[in-house]
Amino acid sequence: MIYVVFCYFVILFFIARAKQFKIASYLIGVYTFSIFFSIILYNSQSNLEYQYANLVSSIVFCVLLLFYFIPFFKKNIIIEPNSNTVFLRRFILVGRCLSIILIIGCIFLVTKIKEALAFGLVDTRIAMYKDESVFTSYNVIEHIGHSLLKWLGGLCYTVLIMFFYAYSFIKKERTLKVLLLISSLSAIYLGLLVGGRTNLMYWVLTFIFCLVLFWSHLSKRKKKLITIVSLVTLGLLASYLIFISIGRAAVAHGGETENFLITYAGQSYLNFCYFFENLDFHQYTSYRIFPLTSSLLFGSFDLNEYRDLILYKTGMNIGIFYTFLGDIFVDTGLGGMLLYSIVYFLIARRFMGKKLFTLSDLLILGVLYQIPLHGLFYYSFWKTESSVSIILIILISKYLQTNKMIRWKM
Repeated sequence: MIYVVFCYFVILFFIARAKQFKIASYLIGVYTFSIFFSIILYNSQSNLEYQYANLVSSIVFCVLLLFYFIPFFKKNIIIEPNSNTVFLRRFILVGRCLSIILIIGCIFLVTKIKEALAFGLVDTRIAMYKDESVFTSYNVIEHIGHSLLKWLGGLCYTVLIMFFYAYSFIKKERTLKVLLLISSLSAIYLGLLVGGRTNLMYWVLTFIFCLVLFWSHLSKRKKKLITIVSLVTLGLLASYLIFISIGRAAVAHGGETENFLITYAGQSYLNFCYFFENLDFHQYTSYRIFPLTSSLLFGSFDLNEYRDLILYKTGMNIGIFYTFLGDIFVDTGLGGMLLYSIVYFLIARRFMGKKLFTLSDLLILGVLYQIPLHGLFYYSFWKTESSVSIILIILISKYLQTNKMIRWKM
């Protein structure tokens, strides 16, 4: 069955590519790439726990993901730049404020990053899994830095979109562009405190999304420059990923880094099938799907307690990658997963019906697209801080809206 699923995604990818549905083909391509590694993992005799790829679960997986792909089946997303002086002034103000705040947060946490590096990023991650803290205490400055990145780090993807917009359409303002790019790395920076890789992957996935989105709006000279910047940046991040993976593999897989990376890349689909076929208990909770609303109405949410509850009721560990659909299924069952998918489809389809996309539209697009893109691993908006970031993005989007729009000629 897994080969049928892979062929299904390959066909979808080439259909989207042939129709020049660029952001759709990228999104489908990410899942196709992952399922390719699922095949390798599925056929591995040393990973018998990844043998679930049954008919019903695979059909559900393939059909429901269409709800997240089809809205982006749109050719030539036309970005309509704004030359209004009011907009430019607001854009520069927002860009500088966000960048400076995020960079200050990073600077304030330098001492803790040094501690994590001294302790060892792999050991830091292991300590986190054991619910042990590597850091004994935070001073006032460190606490401020951690709070800034904790509550505003989710805006790094918005800042990344703003960087590409500024790079594509705004003349001069080189300092602002550099600040935007550097501050967008703040989420990765915060991930260093726990020796994690997922924040890095989120940033890389979003960076490539922005390249796809803005590529046709760049001149040849700008394409050449951003290609060089991309190769250098992605090369450095790939080095970090490999370094962490080697260390993690030494602990978890006896030094078999290749198998560890294959598991990282390919487990999501197989784990979804495993949970769909075997999970017989649902808490029917909205805490992870709508964290801010649920916390305000029902009190704070403890993920560790929730994981222990699922483990106690089912014997299954949800601290894994099984896509965002897996998280929604565990929390709300098949009915809730279907309802969420339909609501997402209706909202995204209506939003993507626009003929022209302003920067304000692109910021909202980034939020909608992030759900399935980052959802390759799990539901990325499960934290209360994520809901706060979404609210701030909406407010920023509204603030940047102005009436006078003209087409920018390259």
